[in-house]
Amino acid sequence: MTEKKTTAKQPPLQEILQKFLALPKFKDGDLRAFYRFYPEDYLNVTASLTYGQHGAYHLLLHEFYCSRRPIPLDNERISRILRAVRTQDKDDIQFVLKKHWIETEHGWVNLRAMKEILARQKPRAPKPTQAKAEQPLATTAPPSLHPINEIPLMDGSSFTVGQECYQVLMTAYPKVAEFIGTGKLINIIAAWNYSNKRNRKTRRGIMRHLNAWFKKEEARLTKNPHKPSLNEIVDSNTQNAKRSADRPHINPFDPNYKRQVAEYDRKVNEAFTAPKGNIIEGELDL
Repeated sequence: MTEKKTTAKQPPLQEILQKFLALPKFKDGDLRAFYRFYPEDYLNVTASLTYGQHGAYHLLLHEFYCSRRPIPLDNERISRILRAVRTQDKDDIQFVLKKHWIETEHGWVNLRAMKEILARQKPRAPKPTQAKAEQPLATTAPPSLHPINEIPLMDGSSFTVGQECYQVLMTAYPKVAEFIGTGKLINIIAAWNYSNKRNRKTRRGIMRHLNAWFKKEEARLTKNPHKPSLNEIVDSNTQNAKRSADRPHINPFDPNYKRQVAEYDRKVNEAFTAPKGNIIEGELDL
């Protein structure tokens, strides 16, 4: 015994046509220039058409999809819409319509195209009412600041100083841990990077940045052990970033430029390594 294959019942032409005619007209912003095309299905049906008749078929499809309305029954009107001037072109259009399109009281329609157009229709989301639009915005809490153990990086992310890194820094730089505090210096570094976006480091260079700060403070505290002030710590590590801006009076074209720069840097280093190493404006003028 052979089983009979059951196929889904297709809606009648009249039902599809009524749904198609009920579609709203195109508005600005609607998708009109796109439709799905299946070359294999098309060639299986239109294998006997000539070169000109293929062109007429495509122009009819373009007009049908773009207007979303049946092709008029008036032959002269069809010729004007499709810009058919020659008699052969008009004959090709009529041949294609009579062989592959369906004539209705509303005009010429294509069953496959109507199904494709109806399948694309999606229910539009309702527009918000005026009353809903005028509701006050909900108040949100301000964004939380970075934790004190996170250092902002150049790409906008942050580097977290974990417990292992903290222990390594505290062990490697005991003078910093004794006179300043490892955690406090990390917080100062984070605040400095937060304020100096241009001089932030990458994720690959952030550990070098940390070690440079700690190494400089460790060397300074080894040479002159004392409890430094916050300004002293920040200023001593900002001098390299600002050194070029602090030399407006030194002419780079001067023959003695290198000597003047070396003298200036020597005074800067002496000032920052002094016990009360705060730089007073004008103290380093050459």
